[in-house]
Amino acid sequence: IFLVLMATTSHLDSLSKGAFCLALLATQDELASVARHEAIPPEQARIVLAAAAHARFTKLAAFLGVGVPLQDSGVDVLNLISMWQEKHYVWAAMLAGSMAFNGCACAALSGSAGQYFEAALNLATCGAGGSVLTGINCFRLGCKVDSLLVHKLMEAVESAVSLSVAADAIIMAGNAMGYKQLNGTDALLRWCSLGSSCVCLPLVGLDIAN
Repeated sequence: IFLVLMATTSHLDSLSKGAFCLALLATQDELASVARHEAIPPEQARIVLAAAAHARFTKLAAFLGVGVPLQDSGVDVLNLISMWQEKHYVWAAMLAGSMAFNGCACAALSGSAGQYFEAALNLATCGAGGSVLTGINCFRLGCKVDSLLVHKLMEAVESAVSLSVAADAIIMAGNAMGYKQLNGTDALLRWCSLGSSCVCLPLVGLDIAN
Protein backbone atom coordinates (compact mmCIF):
# COMPACT_ATOMS: atom_id res chain seq x y z
CA ILE A 1 0.00 0.00 0.00
CA PHE A 2 2.73 2.46 0.94
CA LEU A 3 4.67 1.66 -2.25
CA VAL A 4 1.52 2.40 -4.25
CA LEU A 5 1.05 5.69 -2.39
CA MET A 6 4.67 6.68 -3.08
CA ALA A 7 4.32 5.82 -6.76
CA THR A 8 1.07 7.82 -7.01
CA THR A 9 2.60 10.85 -5.30
CA SER A 10 5.66 10.69 -7.54
CA HIS A 11 3.42 10.60 -10.62
CA LEU A 12 1.49 13.65 -9.49
CA ASP A 13 4.64 15.60 -8.64
CA SER A 14 5.95 15.07 -12.15
CA LEU A 15 3.05 17.08 -13.59
CA SER A 16 2.85 20.82 -13.84
CA LYS A 17 0.71 21.75 -10.83
CA GLY A 18 -0.30 25.07 -12.36
CA ALA A 19 -1.41 23.37 -15.56
CA PHE A 20 -3.26 20.72 -13.54
CA CYS A 21 -5.17 23.36 -11.54
CA LEU A 22 -6.02 25.20 -14.76
CA ALA A 23 -7.23 21.98 -16.35
CA LEU A 24 -9.29 21.17 -13.28
CA LEU A 25 -11.17 24.48 -13.36
CA ALA A 26 -11.47 25.10 -17.10
CA THR A 27 -14.12 23.91 -19.54
CA GLN A 28 -13.30 21.47 -22.33
CA ASP A 29 -13.23 24.27 -24.94
CA GLU A 30 -10.88 26.30 -22.76
CA LEU A 31 -8.65 23.28 -22.29
CA ALA A 32 -8.40 22.78 -26.04
CA SER A 33 -7.47 26.43 -26.48
CA VAL A 34 -4.83 26.19 -23.76
CA ALA A 35 -3.31 23.11 -25.36
CA ARG A 36 -3.23 24.79 -28.80
CA HIS A 37 -1.39 27.82 -27.42
CA GLU A 38 1.06 25.52 -25.62
CA ALA A 39 0.35 26.95 -22.17
CA ILE A 40 0.59 23.28 -21.24
CA PRO A 41 3.71 21.61 -22.72
CA PRO A 42 2.57 19.37 -25.62
CA GLU A 43 4.16 16.25 -24.14
CA GLN A 44 2.24 16.80 -20.87
CA ALA A 45 -1.05 18.10 -22.25
CA ARG A 46 -2.75 14.74 -22.70
CA ILE A 47 -1.63 13.45 -19.30
CA VAL A 48 -2.61 16.66 -17.48
CA LEU A 49 -6.03 16.91 -19.12
CA ALA A 50 -6.83 13.25 -18.46
CA ALA A 51 -5.71 13.54 -14.83
CA ALA A 52 -7.75 16.71 -14.35
CA ALA A 53 -10.86 15.09 -15.83
CA HIS A 54 -10.44 12.15 -13.46
CA ALA A 55 -9.86 14.48 -10.49
CA ARG A 56 -13.23 16.22 -10.80
CA PHE A 57 -15.68 15.08 -8.13
CA THR A 58 -18.87 14.57 -10.12
CA LYS A 59 -22.00 12.70 -9.07
CA LEU A 60 -20.64 9.63 -10.82
CA ALA A 61 -17.33 10.02 -8.98
CA ALA A 62 -19.23 10.30 -5.68
CA PHE A 63 -21.12 7.09 -6.43
CA LEU A 64 -18.01 5.16 -7.50
CA GLY A 65 -15.64 6.66 -4.92
CA VAL A 66 -17.87 6.71 -1.85
CA GLY A 67 -21.13 4.84 -2.52
CA VAL A 68 -19.64 1.63 -3.93
CA PRO A 69 -17.04 1.20 -1.13
CA LEU A 70 -19.73 1.90 1.47
CA GLN A 71 -22.04 -0.80 0.13
CA ASP A 72 -19.06 -3.17 0.01
CA SER A 73 -18.41 -2.49 3.69
CA GLY A 74 -22.09 -3.03 4.45
CA VAL A 75 -22.07 -6.41 2.70
CA ASP A 76 -18.96 -7.36 4.69
CA VAL A 77 -20.77 -6.59 7.96
CA LEU A 78 -23.74 -8.74 6.94
CA ASN A 79 -21.44 -11.58 5.87
CA LEU A 80 -19.59 -11.35 9.18
CA ILE A 81 -22.85 -11.74 11.10
CA SER A 82 -23.99 -14.58 8.84
CA MET A 83 -20.72 -16.50 9.16
CA TRP A 84 -20.65 -16.07 12.92
CA GLN A 85 -24.18 -17.43 13.16
CA GLU A 86 -23.18 -20.39 10.97
CA LYS A 87 -20.18 -20.97 13.30
CA HIS A 88 -17.63 -20.41 10.55
CA TYR A 89 -15.37 -18.58 12.99
CA VAL A 90 -12.20 -18.55 10.87
CA TRP A 91 -13.92 -16.74 8.00
CA ALA A 92 -15.63 -14.41 10.47
CA ALA A 93 -12.27 -13.64 12.11
CA MET A 94 -10.69 -12.87 8.73
CA LEU A 95 -13.47 -10.44 7.86
CA ALA A 96 -13.36 -8.83 11.31
CA GLY A 97 -9.59 -8.45 11.09
CA SER A 98 -9.74 -6.77 7.67
CA MET A 99 -12.46 -4.38 8.88
CA ALA A 100 -10.43 -3.56 12.00
CA PHE A 101 -7.37 -2.89 9.84
CA ASN A 102 -9.40 -0.53 7.66
CA GLY A 103 -10.68 1.41 10.67
CA CYS A 104 -7.34 1.55 12.51
CA ALA A 105 -5.31 2.53 9.44
CA CYS A 106 -7.73 5.32 8.47
CA ALA A 107 -7.88 6.48 12.10
CA ALA A 108 -4.08 6.60 12.32
CA LEU A 109 -3.84 8.69 9.15
CA SER A 110 -6.57 11.07 10.32
CA GLY A 111 -5.00 11.37 13.76
CA SER A 112 -1.57 12.14 12.29
CA ALA A 113 -3.20 15.05 10.43
CA GLY A 114 -4.76 16.36 13.66
CA GLN A 115 -8.30 15.34 12.65
CA TYR A 116 -9.19 13.62 15.91
CA PHE A 117 -12.96 13.56 15.43
CA GLU A 118 -12.54 11.87 12.06
CA ALA A 119 -10.04 9.46 13.62
CA ALA A 120 -12.55 8.46 16.30
CA LEU A 121 -15.27 8.13 13.67
CA ASN A 122 -13.03 5.87 11.57
CA LEU A 123 -12.40 3.65 14.58
CA ALA A 124 -16.10 3.43 15.41
CA THR A 125 -17.23 2.72 11.83
CA CYS A 126 -14.25 0.75 10.45
CA GLY A 127 -13.34 3.58 8.10
CA ALA A 128 -16.82 4.17 6.65
CA GLY A 129 -17.53 7.39 8.53
CA GLY A 130 -14.26 8.99 7.47
CA SER A 131 -14.96 8.05 3.87
CA VAL A 132 -18.31 9.88 4.02
CA LEU A 133 -16.71 12.99 5.56
CA THR A 134 -14.02 12.95 2.89
CA GLY A 135 -16.68 12.63 0.20
CA ILE A 136 -18.51 15.66 1.59
CA ASN A 137 -15.26 17.62 1.53
CA CYS A 138 -14.63 16.57 -2.07
CA PHE A 139 -18.15 17.64 -3.04
CA ARG A 140 -17.58 21.03 -1.42
CA LEU A 141 -14.27 21.52 -3.25
CA GLY A 142 -15.44 20.06 -6.53
CA CYS A 143 -12.43 17.76 -6.84
CA LYS A 144 -11.00 14.64 -5.25
CA VAL A 145 -8.58 15.01 -2.36
CA ASP A 146 -5.65 12.71 -1.56
CA SER A 147 -7.33 11.26 1.53
CA LEU A 148 -10.14 9.84 -0.62
CA LEU A 149 -7.64 7.59 -2.40
CA VAL A 150 -6.19 6.57 0.98
CA HIS A 151 -9.65 5.54 2.20
CA LYS A 152 -10.21 3.56 -1.00
CA LEU A 153 -6.84 1.83 -0.66
CA MET A 154 -7.64 0.74 2.89
CA GLU A 155 -11.07 -0.43 1.76
CA ALA A 156 -9.35 -2.33 -1.05
CA VAL A 157 -7.42 -4.36 1.54
CA GLU A 158 -10.70 -5.24 3.25
CA SER A 159 -12.28 -5.96 -0.12
CA ALA A 160 -9.46 -8.32 -1.12
CA VAL A 161 -9.94 -10.32 2.09
CA SER A 162 -13.71 -10.46 1.66
CA LEU A 163 -13.21 -11.61 -1.94
CA SER A 164 -11.06 -14.54 -0.84
CA VAL A 165 -13.44 -15.41 2.02
CA ALA A 166 -16.52 -15.30 -0.19
CA ALA A 167 -14.85 -17.37 -2.91
CA ASP A 168 -13.72 -19.95 -0.36
CA ALA A 169 -17.19 -20.11 1.20
CA ILE A 170 -18.84 -20.65 -2.20
CA ILE A 171 -16.36 -23.39 -3.16
CA MET A 172 -16.64 -25.20 0.17
CA ALA A 173 -20.44 -25.06 0.38
CA GLY A 174 -21.84 -28.56 -0.03
CA ASN A 175 -18.42 -29.98 -1.01
CA ALA A 176 -16.83 -30.51 2.41
CA MET A 177 -17.97 -31.97 5.70
CA GLY A 178 -19.55 -29.34 7.94
CA TYR A 179 -20.27 -26.94 5.08
CA LYS A 180 -23.87 -27.10 4.03
CA GLN A 181 -25.16 -26.01 0.63
CA LEU A 182 -25.76 -22.28 0.39
CA ASN A 183 -29.40 -21.26 0.23
CA GLY A 184 -31.43 -18.08 0.41
CA THR A 185 -29.88 -15.17 2.26
CA ASP A 186 -26.51 -16.84 2.81
CA ALA A 187 -26.08 -17.53 -0.91
CA LEU A 188 -27.13 -13.97 -1.74
CA LEU A 189 -24.65 -12.48 0.71
CA ARG A 190 -21.71 -14.61 -0.49
CA TRP A 191 -22.30 -13.82 -4.14
CA CYS A 192 -22.92 -10.12 -3.41
CA SER A 193 -19.63 -9.98 -1.51
CA LEU A 194 -17.81 -11.64 -4.39
CA GLY A 195 -19.33 -9.34 -7.00
CA SER A 196 -18.89 -6.20 -4.91
CA SER A 197 -15.19 -6.91 -4.36
CA CYS A 198 -14.73 -7.56 -8.08
CA VAL A 199 -16.08 -4.05 -8.70
CA CYS A 200 -14.24 -2.21 -5.90
CA LEU A 201 -10.74 -3.51 -6.61
CA PRO A 202 -10.59 -2.46 -10.29
CA LEU A 203 -11.95 0.98 -9.37
CA VAL A 204 -9.03 1.50 -6.98
CA GLY A 205 -6.63 0.45 -9.74
CA LEU A 206 -8.27 2.98 -12.06
CA ASP A 207 -7.76 5.75 -9.48
CA ILE A 208 -4.10 4.85 -9.07
CA ALA A 209 -3.55 4.76 -12.83
CA ASN A 210 -5.02 8.23 -13.19
